[in-house]
Amino acid sequence: MDNMINQEVLVEKYIAENNIEQAVKILFDLSVHYAKKRDFVKAEALRDRLIEINSLALTEIITSGEIIDEQKQGAISQDSLQLWQPLFSTLTTEEANALYSAMEEEIYFPDQIIFKQGEPNSNLYFIKRGQVKIVYLQNNKETLLKILEAGNIAGDDSFFPITVCTTSTISLTGTKIDTISRASFQRWETSLPSLSSKLKDFCLKSKEGSIVDLIKQKGLERRVYQRANVSGQVMVMLVGADDKAIGKPFRGNLSDISAAGVSFYITTKKETARLLLGRDIAMKFVLRDESRKVIKKGTVVGVGYHLFNDYAIHVDFEKDMSKATLYDVIENLVTSPDDNIFK
Repeated sequence: MDNMINQEVLVEKYIAENNIEQAVKILFDLSVHYAKKRDFVKAEALRDRLIEINSLALTEIITSGEIIDEQKQGAISQDSLQLWQPLFSTLTTEEANALYSAMEEEIYFPDQIIFKQGEPNSNLYFIKRGQVKIVYLQNNKETLLKILEAGNIAGDDSFFPITVCTTSTISLTGTKIDTISRASFQRWETSLPSLSSKLKDFCLKSKEGSIVDLIKQKGLERRVYQRANVSGQVMVMLVGADDKAIGKPFRGNLSDISAAGVSFYITTKKETARLLLGRDIAMKFVLRDESRKVIKKGTVVGVGYHLFNDYAIHVDFEKDMSKATLYDVIENLVTSPDDNIFK
């Protein structure tokens, strides 16, 4: 690295001495060096400097440009081509190279905020691996709107228009994401206007609905089934994609229930409550005949914040509860089961 810096200093020395031929040679070599290292921003900056000091050095200018393009093409991984094939299939070679070389990989740990509701966002997020959850905060309650995974794009609703984020996006699992900065997008609007246009069109067409639509839909979904107030305890267990239990079970104090879902309170820290949002859980309801239990799987779709570290956890069942089972739970739920029942 020090040698490369020394070479760049030497270029300026040669320019000051009007030894343009030597300056061009070093700039060409440096540009090729960084292209092969796949530092395309640096490679192109050095090539631009070469053009600036001698626009007639056509052999070096053309050759360095070809090498940069060749290295860019080779840098596009097959995984990325396959994952974003519907987008890349619309792009020219030049556009595909520009898009891929502008992507910067970011890694997020579970429950790490990617962008936050009410704050500006300057990136477009291409999800490569893992899952993220889109959540909406209103009246001190977070609601799960959607879960995105590899092949999805996030942040477009606050990337293209001039607006703050309508929602927050949080990593649900360990996640790898390629980002495109607004600065890159704005450069393409001048240098590659067709790329910026195609990228925007792809994001709009790949959406199943706008964020505003999702928020409205969630508001309607909560009114589909009538909820009944119910008191008692429910045993809760986190489960993975294979339905295997994760960690230890914990108790929740029931608030209400419907055929489509249930809500209960837990006493914990805010950070712990937020971790539940978007997670799959299994719930055990114990009836008066202690040999009878109702077990339901669901997804945590809302977390409401209350006083004294009490948090309302709202769950959508994976499958609706039958009317007979719902009535049985409401009428025969054990309100204070002993510890053995939960084993």
